[in-house]
Amino acid sequence: MNLASALVGAAYTRVDLVERRGEFAVRGGIVDVFPPTEEHPVRIDFFGDTVEEIRYFSVADQRSSDFAVDEITASPCRELLLTDEVRARAAALAEQHPELIEMLDKIAQGHPVDGMEALSPALVDGMELLIDLLPADTHVLVCDPELVRGRAIELVKTSEEFLHASWAAAAGGGKAPIDLGASAYQPLAEVRSAALGRGLAWWTLSPFSAGPVDDSATDADRFSPIRTEEGEIIDLSNRVTGPGVESRTVAGQVGETYRGDTEAAVNEITKRVRDSWRVVVMAEGRGTADRIVEVLGEHAVPIQSLPALAAAPPTGLATVVTGQLSHGFVADEIRLAVFTAADLSGQRATDRASRKMPARRKNQINPLELSFGDAVVHGQHGVGRYVEMTQRTVAGATREYLVIEYAPSRRGQPGDLLYVPDGLS
Repeated sequence: MNLASALVGAAYTRVDLVERRGEFAVRGGIVDVFPPTEEHPVRIDFFGDTVEEIRYFSVADQRSSDFAVDEITASPCRELLLTDEVRARAAALAEQHPELIEMLDKIAQGHPVDGMEALSPALVDGMELLIDLLPADTHVLVCDPELVRGRAIELVKTSEEFLHASWAAAAGGGKAPIDLGASAYQPLAEVRSAALGRGLAWWTLSPFSAGPVDDSATDADRFSPIRTEEGEIIDLSNRVTGPGVESRTVAGQVGETYRGDTEAAVNEITKRVRDSWRVVVMAEGRGTADRIVEVLGEHAVPIQSLPALAAAPPTGLATVVTGQLSHGFVADEIRLAVFTAADLSGQRATDRASRKMPARRKNQINPLELSFGDAVVHGQHGVGRYVEMTQRTVAGATREYLVIEYAPSRRGQPGDLLYVPDGLS
Protein backbone atom coordinates (compact mmCIF):
# COMPACT_ATOMS: atom_id res chain seq x y z
CA MET A 1 0.00 0.00 0.00
CA ASN A 2 1.42 3.39 -1.03
CA LEU A 3 0.01 5.04 2.11
CA ALA A 4 1.85 2.62 4.39
CA SER A 5 5.12 3.20 2.56
CA ALA A 6 4.63 6.97 2.74
CA LEU A 7 3.99 6.81 6.50
CA VAL A 8 7.12 4.72 7.01
CA GLY A 9 9.06 7.29 4.99
CA ALA A 10 7.68 10.00 7.28
CA ALA A 11 9.18 8.12 10.29
CA TYR A 12 5.91 6.53 11.49
CA THR A 13 6.25 3.13 13.14
CA ARG A 14 4.00 0.29 11.97
CA VAL A 15 2.42 -1.58 14.88
CA ASP A 16 -0.44 -3.99 15.45
CA LEU A 17 -2.28 -1.60 17.78
CA VAL A 18 -1.93 2.20 17.71
CA GLU A 19 -1.32 3.61 21.18
CA ARG A 20 1.22 6.42 20.79
CA ARG A 21 1.86 9.37 18.52
CA GLY A 22 3.89 8.44 15.47
CA GLU A 23 2.36 4.95 15.10
CA PHE A 24 0.09 3.46 12.43
CA ALA A 25 -1.61 0.12 11.83
CA VAL A 26 -3.16 -1.50 8.77
CA ARG A 27 -6.00 -4.01 9.05
CA GLY A 28 -7.62 -4.85 5.72
CA GLY A 29 -9.25 -1.67 4.45
CA ILE A 30 -8.74 0.24 7.69
CA VAL A 31 -5.71 2.39 8.51
CA ASP A 32 -5.22 3.73 12.05
CA VAL A 33 -2.72 6.57 12.35
CA PHE A 34 -1.70 8.88 15.21
CA PRO A 35 -0.19 12.12 13.80
CA PRO A 36 2.12 13.90 16.26
CA THR A 37 0.11 17.12 15.89
CA GLU A 38 -3.25 15.54 16.79
CA GLU A 39 -4.76 15.08 20.23
CA HIS A 40 -6.30 11.71 19.31
CA PRO A 41 -5.55 9.08 16.64
CA VAL A 42 -7.74 8.74 13.55
CA ARG A 43 -9.23 5.72 11.78
CA ILE A 44 -9.38 5.89 7.97
CA ASP A 45 -11.89 3.51 6.38
CA PHE A 46 -11.12 2.65 2.73
CA PHE A 47 -13.29 1.09 0.05
CA GLY A 48 -10.65 0.04 -2.43
CA ASP A 49 -8.60 3.19 -3.02
CA THR A 50 -11.41 5.50 -1.95
CA VAL A 51 -11.60 6.99 1.55
CA GLU A 52 -15.08 6.33 2.86
CA GLU A 53 -14.80 7.81 6.34
CA ILE A 54 -12.30 9.37 8.77
CA ARG A 55 -13.06 9.30 12.48
CA TYR A 56 -11.13 9.89 15.68
CA PHE A 57 -10.89 6.92 18.04
CA SER A 58 -9.94 6.29 21.65
CA VAL A 59 -6.60 4.74 22.58
CA ALA A 60 -8.08 3.23 25.75
CA ASP A 61 -10.70 0.99 24.12
CA GLN A 62 -9.89 1.45 20.39
CA ARG A 63 -13.49 2.49 19.68
CA SER A 64 -14.28 5.06 17.00
CA SER A 65 -15.96 8.27 18.11
CA ASP A 66 -19.05 9.84 16.57
CA PHE A 67 -16.99 12.77 15.32
CA ALA A 68 -16.01 12.46 11.64
CA VAL A 69 -13.58 14.75 9.81
CA ASP A 70 -13.22 15.57 6.13
CA GLU A 71 -9.44 15.34 6.02
CA ILE A 72 -6.40 14.70 8.19
CA THR A 73 -2.78 15.79 7.82
CA ALA A 74 -0.20 13.19 8.83
CA SER A 75 2.77 15.45 9.58
CA PRO A 76 6.25 13.86 9.64
CA CYS A 77 7.23 12.45 13.03
CA ARG A 78 10.90 13.35 12.81
CA GLU A 79 13.01 16.20 11.47
CA LEU A 80 15.03 13.65 9.48
CA LEU A 81 12.93 11.68 6.99
CA LEU A 82 14.12 8.16 6.17
CA THR A 83 14.14 8.50 2.40
CA ASP A 84 15.92 5.99 0.13
CA GLU A 85 18.86 8.38 -0.18
CA VAL A 86 19.18 8.86 3.60
CA ARG A 87 19.00 5.10 4.17
CA ALA A 88 21.68 4.48 1.52
CA ARG A 89 24.00 7.06 3.10
CA ALA A 90 23.45 5.53 6.53
CA ALA A 91 24.43 2.09 5.19
CA ALA A 92 27.62 3.54 3.67
CA LEU A 93 28.53 5.39 6.86
CA ALA A 94 27.99 2.25 8.93
CA GLU A 95 30.87 0.59 7.05
CA GLN A 96 33.16 3.58 7.65
CA HIS A 97 32.20 4.12 11.31
CA PRO A 98 31.60 0.80 13.09
CA GLU A 99 31.29 2.65 16.42
CA LEU A 100 27.91 3.98 15.17
CA ILE A 101 26.78 0.79 13.46
CA GLU A 102 23.90 0.15 15.87
CA MET A 103 22.24 3.48 15.09
CA LEU A 104 23.19 3.62 11.40
CA ASP A 105 22.00 0.06 10.71
CA LYS A 106 18.54 0.85 12.04
CA ILE A 107 18.39 4.05 9.98
CA ALA A 108 19.49 2.10 6.89
CA GLN A 109 16.62 -0.34 7.49
CA GLY A 110 14.08 2.49 7.71
CA HIS A 111 13.68 2.33 11.49
CA PRO A 112 13.71 5.74 13.30
CA VAL A 113 16.17 5.96 16.20
CA ASP A 114 16.26 8.45 19.06
CA GLY A 115 19.02 10.97 18.47
CA MET A 116 19.34 10.27 14.75
CA GLU A 117 18.81 13.98 13.96
CA ALA A 118 22.32 14.61 15.32
CA LEU A 119 23.66 12.82 12.22
CA SER A 120 21.58 14.91 9.80
CA PRO A 121 24.54 16.93 8.43
CA ALA A 122 26.17 13.67 7.31
CA LEU A 123 22.99 12.13 5.87
CA VAL A 124 21.53 15.00 3.82
CA ASP A 125 22.92 17.35 1.18
CA GLY A 126 22.49 20.54 3.18
CA MET A 127 20.90 21.97 6.31
CA GLU A 128 18.25 24.70 6.22
CA LEU A 129 17.05 27.07 8.90
CA LEU A 130 13.32 27.17 9.56
CA ILE A 131 13.62 30.91 8.92
CA ASP A 132 14.63 30.17 5.30
CA LEU A 133 11.41 28.26 4.62
CA LEU A 134 8.94 30.87 5.92
CA PRO A 135 6.94 33.19 3.63
CA ALA A 136 8.39 36.64 3.01
CA ASP A 137 5.67 38.41 5.04
CA THR A 138 6.18 36.24 8.17
CA HIS A 139 6.47 37.83 11.62
CA VAL A 140 8.82 35.81 13.82
CA LEU A 141 7.83 35.84 17.52
CA VAL A 142 10.32 34.64 20.16
CA CYS A 143 8.62 33.94 23.48
CA ASP A 144 10.90 34.40 26.51
CA PRO A 145 14.07 35.30 24.54
CA GLU A 146 16.30 34.98 27.61
CA LEU A 147 15.35 31.31 28.00
CA VAL A 148 15.57 30.63 24.24
CA ARG A 149 18.98 32.27 23.96
CA GLY A 150 20.36 30.33 26.93
CA ARG A 151 19.07 27.03 25.57
CA ALA A 152 20.50 27.74 22.10
CA ILE A 153 23.93 28.53 23.56
CA GLU A 154 23.78 25.33 25.59
CA LEU A 155 22.95 23.17 22.56
CA VAL A 156 25.69 24.72 20.42
CA LYS A 157 28.22 24.31 23.23
CA THR A 158 27.26 20.67 23.80
CA SER A 159 27.66 19.88 20.09
CA GLU A 160 31.11 21.48 20.07
CA GLU A 161 32.18 19.57 23.19
CA PHE A 162 31.18 16.25 21.63
CA LEU A 163 33.08 17.08 18.45
CA HIS A 164 36.22 18.11 20.37
CA ALA A 165 36.05 14.94 22.47
CA SER A 166 35.76 12.84 19.32
CA TRP A 167 38.81 14.47 17.74
CA ALA A 168 40.76 14.07 20.99
CA ALA A 169 39.98 10.34 20.91
CA ALA A 170 41.05 10.20 17.25
CA ALA A 171 44.37 11.85 18.13
CA GLY A 172 44.93 9.08 20.66
CA GLY A 173 44.61 6.38 18.00
CA GLY A 174 40.85 6.26 17.55
CA LYS A 175 38.87 6.77 14.34
CA ALA A 176 38.25 10.29 13.04
CA PRO A 177 34.67 11.40 13.80
CA ILE A 178 32.02 12.10 11.19
CA ASP A 179 32.22 15.70 10.00
CA LEU A 180 29.19 17.40 11.55
CA GLY A 181 30.52 20.91 10.96
CA ALA A 182 27.19 21.92 9.42
CA SER A 183 25.51 21.45 12.78
CA ALA A 184 21.75 21.64 13.03
CA TYR A 185 22.12 24.01 16.01
CA GLN A 186 22.79 27.71 15.46
CA PRO A 187 23.09 30.55 18.00
CA LEU A 188 19.95 32.67 18.29
CA ALA A 189 21.85 35.73 17.09
CA GLU A 190 22.67 33.99 13.79
CA VAL A 191 19.06 32.89 13.33
CA ARG A 192 17.96 36.46 13.98
CA SER A 193 20.49 37.80 11.46
CA ALA A 194 19.21 35.35 8.85
CA ALA A 195 15.62 36.47 9.49
CA LEU A 196 16.53 40.15 9.20
CA GLY A 197 18.53 39.40 6.06
CA ARG A 198 15.33 38.08 4.47
CA GLY A 199 13.38 41.14 5.62
CA LEU A 200 11.26 39.27 8.18
CA ALA A 201 9.90 41.12 11.22
CA TRP A 202 11.51 39.87 14.45
CA TRP A 203 9.50 40.27 17.65
CA THR A 204 10.22 39.12 21.19
CA LEU A 205 7.74 38.50 23.99
CA SER A 206 9.47 38.83 27.36
CA PRO A 207 8.37 39.05 31.02
CA PHE A 208 11.16 41.63 31.51
CA SER A 209 11.22 45.29 30.59
CA ALA A 210 13.96 46.64 28.38
CA GLY A 211 15.31 50.09 27.64
CA PRO A 212 15.70 51.72 24.23
CA VAL A 213 17.46 49.66 21.59
CA ASP A 214 21.09 50.63 21.05
CA ASP A 215 22.27 49.70 17.56
CA SER A 216 25.86 49.45 18.81
CA ALA A 217 25.00 47.08 21.63
CA THR A 218 25.36 43.33 21.40
CA ASP A 219 22.34 41.09 21.19
CA ALA A 220 22.79 40.12 24.85
CA ASP A 221 23.05 43.77 26.00
CA ARG A 222 19.68 44.59 24.51
CA PHE A 223 17.88 42.23 26.86
CA SER A 224 18.79 43.39 30.37
CA PRO A 225 16.39 41.64 32.77
CA ILE A 226 14.71 44.37 34.87
CA ARG A 227 11.68 43.22 36.86
CA THR A 228 9.22 45.89 38.04
CA GLU A 229 8.14 46.22 41.68
CA GLU A 230 4.43 46.05 40.84
CA GLY A 231 4.64 42.82 38.89
CA GLU A 232 5.79 41.40 35.60
CA ILE A 233 5.72 43.56 32.49
CA ILE A 234 5.04 42.02 29.10
CA ASP A 235 7.53 43.50 26.68
CA LEU A 236 6.60 43.21 23.00
CA SER A 237 9.81 44.41 21.38
CA ASN A 238 10.41 44.52 17.66
CA ARG A 239 14.18 44.06 17.63
CA VAL A 240 14.61 44.75 13.92
CA THR A 241 17.54 47.17 13.73
CA GLY A 242 19.82 48.59 11.11
CA PRO A 243 19.81 51.36 8.47
CA GLY A 244 16.28 52.23 7.43
CA VAL A 245 14.75 49.56 9.70
CA GLU A 246 12.29 50.46 12.43
CA SER A 247 12.62 49.28 16.02
CA ARG A 248 9.69 49.57 18.41
CA THR A 249 8.91 48.51 21.99
CA VAL A 250 5.34 48.05 23.19
CA ALA A 251 4.99 47.60 26.95
CA GLY A 252 1.99 45.84 28.41
CA GLN A 253 0.74 44.84 31.81
CA VAL A 254 -0.62 41.46 32.87
CA GLY A 255 -4.40 41.55 32.93
CA GLU A 256 -6.55 41.20 36.02
CA THR A 257 -8.10 37.89 37.06
CA TYR A 258 -11.77 38.23 38.00
CA ARG A 259 -12.24 34.77 39.55
CA GLY A 260 -15.86 34.36 38.50
CA ASP A 261 -16.95 37.96 39.23
CA THR A 262 -18.95 38.32 36.02
CA GLU A 263 -20.22 41.83 36.78
CA ALA A 264 -16.71 43.21 37.35
CA ALA A 265 -15.39 41.56 34.18
CA VAL A 266 -18.29 42.80 32.03
CA ASN A 267 -17.96 46.32 33.47
CA GLU A 268 -14.24 46.39 32.60
CA ILE A 269 -14.86 45.13 29.06
CA THR A 270 -17.71 47.64 28.61
CA LYS A 271 -15.50 50.52 29.81
CA ARG A 272 -12.71 49.59 27.37
CA VAL A 273 -15.18 49.34 24.48
CA ARG A 274 -16.71 52.75 25.28
CA ASP A 275 -13.23 54.30 25.42
CA SER A 276 -12.58 53.04 21.85
CA TRP A 277 -10.05 50.39 22.81
CA ARG A 278 -9.43 47.25 20.78
CA VAL A 279 -10.89 44.52 23.01
CA VAL A 280 -10.34 40.79 22.43
CA VAL A 281 -11.83 37.98 24.52
CA MET A 282 -10.23 34.60 23.85
CA ALA A 283 -11.73 31.21 24.72
CA GLU A 284 -10.17 27.76 24.34
CA GLY A 285 -13.21 26.15 22.72
CA ARG A 286 -16.20 27.09 20.61
CA GLY A 287 -18.67 26.27 23.39
CA THR A 288 -16.96 28.61 25.86
CA ALA A 289 -16.79 31.33 23.21
CA ASP A 290 -20.53 31.03 22.55
CA ARG A 291 -21.23 31.35 26.29
CA ILE A 292 -19.10 34.53 26.50
CA VAL A 293 -20.99 35.99 23.52
CA GLU A 294 -24.26 35.20 25.29
CA VAL A 295 -23.18 36.85 28.56
CA LEU A 296 -21.84 39.98 26.86
CA GLY A 297 -24.98 40.19 24.73
CA GLU A 298 -27.16 40.08 27.86
CA HIS A 299 -25.28 43.17 29.10
CA ALA A 300 -25.72 45.02 25.78
CA VAL A 301 -22.00 44.97 24.96
CA PRO A 302 -21.36 45.39 21.20
CA ILE A 303 -19.65 42.17 20.08
CA GLN A 304 -18.50 40.17 17.09
CA SER A 305 -17.59 36.48 17.16
CA LEU A 306 -14.85 35.14 14.88
CA PRO A 307 -13.27 31.68 14.52
CA ALA A 308 -9.82 33.32 14.43
CA LEU A 309 -8.28 36.79 14.50
CA ALA A 310 -7.06 37.28 10.92
CA ALA A 311 -6.77 41.08 11.14
CA ALA A 312 -6.51 43.83 13.76
CA PRO A 313 -9.67 43.91 15.90
CA PRO A 314 -11.85 47.01 15.43
CA THR A 315 -12.52 49.59 18.12
CA GLY A 316 -15.93 50.16 19.66
CA LEU A 317 -16.83 46.50 20.15
CA ALA A 318 -15.53 43.31 21.79
CA THR A 319 -14.14 40.59 19.51
CA VAL A 320 -14.62 37.03 20.77
CA VAL A 321 -12.30 34.41 19.24
CA THR A 322 -11.08 30.89 19.98
CA GLY A 323 -7.40 30.24 20.64
CA GLN A 324 -4.73 29.13 23.08
CA LEU A 325 -3.67 31.85 25.52
CA SER A 326 -3.15 31.27 29.24
CA HIS A 327 -3.47 34.88 30.42
CA GLY A 328 -4.63 38.21 29.07
CA PHE A 329 -2.80 41.54 29.03
CA VAL A 330 -3.33 45.28 28.60
CA ALA A 331 -1.13 47.42 26.31
CA ASP A 332 -1.92 51.06 27.06
CA GLU A 333 0.24 52.55 24.31
CA ILE A 334 -1.70 50.86 21.51
CA ARG A 335 -4.99 50.74 23.50
CA LEU A 336 -5.32 46.95 23.28
CA ALA A 337 -6.92 44.79 25.98
CA VAL A 338 -6.92 41.00 25.75
CA PHE A 339 -9.02 38.88 28.13
CA THR A 340 -9.16 35.09 28.34
CA ALA A 341 -11.95 32.84 29.55
CA ALA A 342 -9.59 31.75 32.33
CA ASP A 343 -9.20 35.38 33.45
CA LEU A 344 -12.97 35.70 33.76
CA SER A 345 -13.58 32.39 35.55
CA GLY A 346 -10.34 32.17 37.54
CA GLN A 347 -9.81 28.60 36.33
CA ARG A 348 -6.76 27.90 34.22
CA ALA A 349 -7.44 26.06 30.97
CA THR A 350 -5.66 22.76 30.46
CA ASP A 351 -2.82 22.94 27.96
CA ARG A 352 -3.60 20.53 25.12
CA ALA A 353 0.07 19.55 24.84
CA SER A 354 0.11 18.44 28.48
CA ARG A 355 -2.93 16.17 28.24
CA LYS A 356 -1.94 12.55 28.49
CA MET A 357 -3.56 9.93 26.34
CA PRO A 358 -4.79 6.94 28.34
CA ALA A 359 -2.55 3.91 28.01
CA ARG A 360 -4.13 0.55 27.23
CA ARG A 361 -1.28 -1.71 28.21
CA LYS A 362 1.16 -1.24 31.06
CA ASN A 363 2.89 -4.46 32.11
CA GLN A 364 5.00 -5.06 29.05
CA ILE A 365 7.65 -7.76 28.71
CA ASN A 366 11.31 -6.81 28.79
CA PRO A 367 12.91 -9.25 26.27
CA LEU A 368 16.36 -8.65 27.77
CA GLU A 369 15.22 -10.42 30.95
CA LEU A 370 13.97 -13.56 29.13
CA SER A 371 15.80 -16.79 28.45
CA PHE A 372 14.92 -19.55 25.99
CA GLY A 373 12.04 -21.62 27.32
CA ASP A 374 10.70 -19.03 29.79
CA ALA A 375 6.91 -18.98 30.12
CA VAL A 376 5.26 -15.78 28.85
CA VAL A 377 1.61 -14.74 28.77
CA HIS A 378 0.04 -13.04 25.76
CA GLY A 379 -3.16 -11.07 26.32
CA GLN A 380 -5.08 -12.95 23.60
CA HIS A 381 -3.22 -16.21 22.98
CA GLY A 382 -2.42 -17.16 26.56
CA VAL A 383 0.67 -18.93 27.97
CA GLY A 384 3.48 -19.79 25.59
CA ARG A 385 7.24 -20.38 25.62
CA TYR A 386 9.80 -17.70 24.76
CA VAL A 387 12.05 -18.65 21.82
CA GLU A 388 14.10 -15.64 20.69
CA MET A 389 14.14 -12.06 19.42
CA THR A 390 14.31 -11.68 15.66
CA GLN A 391 13.95 -9.04 12.95
CA ARG A 392 11.28 -8.92 10.26
CA THR A 393 10.58 -6.44 7.46
CA VAL A 394 6.96 -5.38 6.94
CA ALA A 395 5.87 -2.60 4.54
CA GLY A 396 9.46 -1.49 4.13
CA ALA A 397 10.08 -1.12 7.89
CA THR A 398 12.33 -3.48 9.83
CA ARG A 399 11.74 -3.95 13.55
CA GLU A 400 12.33 -6.41 16.40
CA TYR A 401 9.84 -9.20 17.12
CA LEU A 402 9.53 -11.44 20.16
CA VAL A 403 8.92 -15.07 19.11
CA ILE A 404 6.59 -17.16 21.30
CA GLU A 405 6.04 -20.89 20.72
CA TYR A 406 2.73 -22.64 21.38
CA ALA A 407 1.66 -26.28 21.16
CA PRO A 408 1.27 -27.48 17.54
CA SER A 409 -2.15 -27.41 15.93
CA ARG A 410 -1.64 -31.00 14.74
CA ARG A 411 0.08 -33.87 16.46
CA GLY A 412 3.59 -34.54 15.19
CA GLN A 413 3.95 -31.06 13.70
CA PRO A 414 6.35 -28.36 14.97
CA GLY A 415 4.98 -25.84 17.46
CA ASP A 416 3.08 -22.76 16.28
CA LEU A 417 5.09 -19.54 16.41
CA LEU A 418 3.65 -16.12 17.30
CA TYR A 419 5.63 -12.98 16.33
CA VAL A 420 4.92 -10.10 18.71
CA PRO A 421 6.32 -6.63 17.82
CA ASP A 422 8.72 -5.35 20.49
CA GLY A 423 6.78 -3.03 22.80
CA LEU A 424 3.53 -5.03 22.80
CA SER A 425 2.71 -7.82 25.20
